[in-house]
Amino acid sequence: RALDDAAAHTGGATQATLAGPLATLALARNDRGSLATLIQPSVEPRPGGFDETQFQALASFLEILAARGHTLDPAPDGDALSRSLHAIGPVAAAARLSAADDTAPLSRRTAAVALLVRLPDQRPEILRQLQTWLDPRQSAELQRAAIAGLLATGDESVPAALLAGWSSFSPAVRDAAFDALLSREAWTLALLNADLDRGALTLDATRQTRLLKHPAATVRALAEKRLSPPATRTDAIARFQPALQLAGDATRGREVHARLCA
Repeated sequence: RALDDAAAHTGGATQATLAGPLATLALARNDRGSLATLIQPSVEPRPGGFDETQFQALASFLEILAARGHTLDPAPDGDALSRSLHAIGPVAAAARLSAADDTAPLSRRTAAVALLVRLPDQRPEILRQLQTWLDPRQSAELQRAAIAGLLATGDESVPAALLAGWSSFSPAVRDAAFDALLSREAWTLALLNADLDRGALTLDATRQTRLLKHPAATVRALAEKRLSPPATRTDAIARFQPALQLAGDATRGREVHARLCA
């Protein structure tokens, strides 16, 4: 308990980092008092309001609960943990405002999303919010943050949301979307069954191999139909072979050399 108290009083990034591991230990002991100590700093507003480290710490706490299959129902006697759980409302409200605030730093917005996707009553709204982040007018950073948030929800609507914007994604964002869709067999099948032309489903050799060697036979069979085999070194050399037949231009060559190599 002393370690829990110390972590709770450190606040900031340290408290956010330690919340998950200490919650794991408290759950193993079924120690509701320690859990209350750990969660309390995340649900108490600071002088400037809730900050992103509080969002992170509470998100980490809830993630540990979900991973271990725990639900923390309030105790009949209204113990300290019950009171802390009832106090989540204000921090959730602050997270909603932060996620929707276009002027907030990306780190704060993503911390807010990490919390909201772990609160079942907040999930419908945050799903709608994250889909707006996939708009091609948004930065690639925000789009990748949206994909990470959607992945964390595990919601069945995620494949449709990602595939709707697929053609507008940059290569980096498309890679992030692909990795998210590959995390669940049903999502991977949705990708391979989507009405995308072959160009839109162009993947690097590593990602093609992940599909062609997928544990599920249905995925492997569909991938073989949809994907071209990864290009070999010989294929690459053959593709550029015609360039050797082009006539040289010494004048332009000197200009390029002077510009790039001088």
